[in-house]
Amino acid sequence: MTYAWNLVSGDAGAVQAEALDQATLNVTFGAVGEYVYELSVSDGEEVTKVKVPITVYVATVELSNVIAKFADRVSPQGKLVRNADDFTPESWQTLQAALTEAKELLARDDYSLDDVQSMTNRVRVAEESLRYRNAALLATPSASYTSAWESLNSMNDGYIPLVPGSIGNPEIETQYGNWGSPNQSHWVEYTWKTPVTLSGSSIYFYDDGGGVQVPADYDFEYWDQETGEYVAVSGLSEKKMEKGKFNQVTFNEVTTDKLRLTMKNQSSSVYTGLKEWRAISAKPEGEEPPQTDHGPITAIEPASVNTTINVMPELPSQVTVTFEDKTKGLANVVWDEIPENKLSIATDFVVLGSVEGTDLRASLRIYVKYDKSRLKAAIDAASDPSVNEENYVGTPEQWQTLQTALQLASEVYNNDASTEGDIDSAYKALLEAFEALEPVEEHNVTIIGINIPGGSVDQLAKEIVIPETTTLEELKTGLNVPASVTFAVYESDGLTSAIDLKTGYKVTLTGSDQITTKTYTVLKVTENPPVNTAALQAKLNEVRALNQERYTAASWQNLTEKISTAEQLLTSGSASQADIDAAVIALDSAIAGLKLLPTPTPTPSPSPSAPTPVPAPAPTPIDPKELAPVTVSQGRIEVKAAATGKDGKVKVQLRDSDMQAALEDMKDGKLTIVIQKDSEIQQVEALLPWKTLSTTKSLTSVKIETGSTVLTIPHQFLTTIRDITNLGVVIEAVEPSQLPKQAGKLLEADLVSNITVNVDGKSISSKELHGKGLRLAMPYQLKEGIKGHQVVAFTLNDAGVAHAIVGGRYDESTKMFEFNMEQNGMFGVLGVNTAFKDLNNVNWALEGIEALAARGAIEGTGAGEFNPTSQVTRAEFLKTLMNSFDLLDESAKPSFSDVKEGTWYSTPIASAHKLGIVKGKANGTFGPNEPITREEMAVMIYRLAGNLNVTLSTEEEDDSAKFVDLENLSSESSSAVEAVRKGGLITGMPDGRFIPNGQTTRAQAVTVIYRLLTNLEK
Repeated sequence: MTYAWNLVSGDAGAVQAEALDQATLNVTFGAVGEYVYELSVSDGEEVTKVKVPITVYVATVELSNVIAKFADRVSPQGKLVRNADDFTPESWQTLQAALTEAKELLARDDYSLDDVQSMTNRVRVAEESLRYRNAALLATPSASYTSAWESLNSMNDGYIPLVPGSIGNPEIETQYGNWGSPNQSHWVEYTWKTPVTLSGSSIYFYDDGGGVQVPADYDFEYWDQETGEYVAVSGLSEKKMEKGKFNQVTFNEVTTDKLRLTMKNQSSSVYTGLKEWRAISAKPEGEEPPQTDHGPITAIEPASVNTTINVMPELPSQVTVTFEDKTKGLANVVWDEIPENKLSIATDFVVLGSVEGTDLRASLRIYVKYDKSRLKAAIDAASDPSVNEENYVGTPEQWQTLQTALQLASEVYNNDASTEGDIDSAYKALLEAFEALEPVEEHNVTIIGINIPGGSVDQLAKEIVIPETTTLEELKTGLNVPASVTFAVYESDGLTSAIDLKTGYKVTLTGSDQITTKTYTVLKVTENPPVNTAALQAKLNEVRALNQERYTAASWQNLTEKISTAEQLLTSGSASQADIDAAVIALDSAIAGLKLLPTPTPTPSPSPSAPTPVPAPAPTPIDPKELAPVTVSQGRIEVKAAATGKDGKVKVQLRDSDMQAALEDMKDGKLTIVIQKDSEIQQVEALLPWKTLSTTKSLTSVKIETGSTVLTIPHQFLTTIRDITNLGVVIEAVEPSQLPKQAGKLLEADLVSNITVNVDGKSISSKELHGKGLRLAMPYQLKEGIKGHQVVAFTLNDAGVAHAIVGGRYDESTKMFEFNMEQNGMFGVLGVNTAFKDLNNVNWALEGIEALAARGAIEGTGAGEFNPTSQVTRAEFLKTLMNSFDLLDESAKPSFSDVKEGTWYSTPIASAHKLGIVKGKANGTFGPNEPITREEMAVMIYRLAGNLNVTLSTEEEDDSAKFVDLENLSSESSSAVEAVRKGGLITGMPDGRFIPNGQTTRAQAVTVIYRLLTNLEK
């Protein structure tokens, strides 16, 4: 048998169908309405066709159930009301506000699926956020005896009883009772899944005046988990047993998962019962409902949002999920990035998202539509019953034109395929037809003119458009209305008289009959003052008078760029005053930077010279007219750069206006600049307007992405530079094989980049970059046998020799290695696997040994061994420490009597002494060959952490966590030991001792140093 489903009628654009060749139909409908599918079944010879009508409506069961759960109950005796005192006021009010809006939504006849889903989610969140003053609502009740016709669950249903006796309608209200029990006392009990903290109770007794009455006495007991028995509460207040009201009692605070109430009968023929029993929480914030394990997420409901052309929609932060136990809930979702080109046309598309707690992917359908709000307002205005021959004068042809335009506008509005041109044409046709009618004088409540510069009136949309600076008084005096018409200005509610003027305020006109009215809405728009270009014109005239032949080509080229930019601004017609002012400043700077040609002198014959490091690349200027297109959105600037010459170099001048737009829309203070470049481009120079960046206080960092590198510049660095026009970043791809032989490890890198940060073309020195927080990330694909901690960044020193960069962190998810950029120059990343064969018994130290060996900070002892258990001397530890953090200072001279200059340890010890990391002994010696103690190691690490501004943990701890054998240490040593312990750099013995005089192995020393190194990256 073969099957085929076909949609015969209904909105095909609202249907998502999966396989249509199955016996069952699996369809998702995006809109309510009537649909008809035709099923064709064939056995190869005969075909049978059946039409299947389908009515699609919005399901409201879940929302209705929540509303009913908290709704009052109506009985013949009156209304049973939910007890608001059972909850904290704030959480109860939040829920009630959501429930009120939910009821208003369902009372409408035009709600959509999106409306119901959104409201259901809101109500669900409000319910889950309830905090309980009456912990009984979270408990499970039980009893020693319950009459067969009564109900235990009634005593914690949260409703205030109407009467002490039965109302005789179990569908509305029941109660607990123990009539018929042979016992003289009975207990009821609440059990909680997790312990609650209680300080009182409130009891409404069941009393029908006959066989069930208030008790003779009652007591409370709670379950003591420590003793494993029930214990009477202490501090019990006066016990009241009044009929027809809640009886409040208090007792000393208890934390328990069971509370028992025992009631004693008044006589053998009279029993007891409860209408409501409240257990009052001692917590001011109320009890939080326990988290229920619903099992894993098994399904995620598709979501949808609507937006208009080129408007990024607000995406939901949560989606509705179904758990294994069939319950529904909300889960956080992070949506994949939406390509901006998807929003440039009217369409619909699906974006996927990652949901917290599951590998299942969420789906969100985004409907992109043209903005029809103005057209809708025009249709409503033109079709208003007041637009008739009694109020307007027009020829039969004019009335017919209006009806035709109105019909066309309605068709365009209701057609999802209407283009922006269709919408605009329909609006203009309707506006022209409407304005052709003349209001009847006695009914003319129309604004007939406006005397506000830059102001206008849209009679069809009923909008008053005025400049942002317009005051209320200027509006009142600037509107022209017929002589018999009065008007008043109100706030956006249309009721409160305005005392100022804002967008959304209303202007209501009233006719002479005091009956006819019309209301306009105020729309304030930003007024763009005329741009003054006189100063720029004058500056251009000044530079054109200069003689190019007198200046160097490089300095004149810089001026030529500024001239071209200025001319482009003058002819663009869209330049802001800030753009013009910046161009004047740039021209001044270029003029000041002109260099006169030197007098020619004979060139001497070249002589041999020592190898020099590869210099930073000189940026090649290009014509600003060839600048790449720019896209700006949500704190992100994307530039598509293409090579303009054969040298593979491109300059990207970021405009101040683009920068400001991105900064205004950025999130978390982070600005990202993405330069997408052709494969032919080998060098990119990005020029960033410094003033805009440095003065934006909300900016925390600027990230520049070029594909091969990611450079992050903190805002604090920008504020240290003064009086420049552009901050420049030059990134050039370098072929490793072209590097000099002394480049060492860089020759092995897959990718080498030459990176220079400059100010107005002048390279920034290493001293100015050191410690400023610039971070560089470069791609690296782990090779076989290489681990993330063995990835290292290398650069060239002043002699052109490669050396490892301190620290750095490899991110396996992004395949990028990130490290501090302390200087301009060459950078490359590679994995270094230095293997030792004697580490099998020190797996706990393996990562640290491999990481420091990869950076060249440690070496083996020969024959491929590390000798991890041998003791470490003071000199050995200090050499490893200083190498690991690249702190060796060749200019430092040893000052200890037992440290000879020129020995392998003299420079590390002298460098450490210069930085205050070591101080030596009282007799002027250092003791380089003495085994280092645990105390000495801790002190050196502590001082180095302070030197590097690494914050070790300062959290207060229980005294039991401190080492127990530090009493004989100096105050500095004791503080150092405790600081490195809190920072997780060093641990003690199982019995709580530190053993300050204990000695340290090579594996232990490397581990402590590596922990500090990783702390540096946090």
